[in-house]
Amino acid sequence: MTSHPPHAHSRSNSRPPPAASPATAAGPTSLYARLGGADPVYAVTSGLFDRLLADPTLGHFFDAATLPKHKAIVASFLNGALGGPSAYKGRSMFDAHIGLVDLEHPRDFNIVAGHLAAVLAGAGVPGDLAAEVMAAVGGLEPDFAKIARARKLIAEMD
Repeated sequence: MTSHPPHAHSRSNSRPPPAASPATAAGPTSLYARLGGADPVYAVTSGLFDRLLADPTLGHFFDAATLPKHKAIVASFLNGALGGPSAYKGRSMFDAHIGLVDLEHPRDFNIVAGHLAAVLAGAGVPGDLAAEVMAAVGGLEPDFAKIARARKLIAEMD
């Protein structure tokens, strides 16, 4: 009887290990690293706030006294969402924005997303990388939809 060498594609070796998601992977493949790290992420955050402050719908939510705090919170959030070295430890988006979102729909989320896309484009972030960033933060949209529904229910109860 002849013995056969083990098959290279045996059941235990047939699947490669799952690849880490670029948005959550540590190291050079993270979105955070591909954007360039802390300084570019903070620059995007600053550019975003420049646009938000000038926006006729959202500008009134911010004032000079709270702006540094808001920038730090958003930079921390982006750091975590893009696979940076530290996780976001602030309040949930739902808790932080429940009192701010329009009663009928999450219009504000879409405005912020549009400003973020414009800032990424203005910073010269390549389209495919910008799309990954938008997808990473786009997961927040359901939170804003929940906020709108919750506020609508609360208004109906009054």
